[in-house]
Amino acid sequence: MLEDNAHHIAQLIGQEYGKISHDAAGELQRGIENIEFACGAPQLLKGVHSRNVEPGIDS
Repeated sequence: MLEDNAHHIAQLIGQEYGKISHDAAGELQRGIENIEFACGAPQLLKGVHSRNVEPGIDS
């Protein structure tokens, strides 16, 4: 949704904070990248389960 409405959101950022459109668009893109990274963090942090590393020991 953010990418679909990027132009409008960048305009709003410019109006609210007095940024030029190029800076507002860059700020929005950085925000989108942060959201994408945060949404992918659980996948990166899930780890792996190994059974029977040693007899009777799982890791």
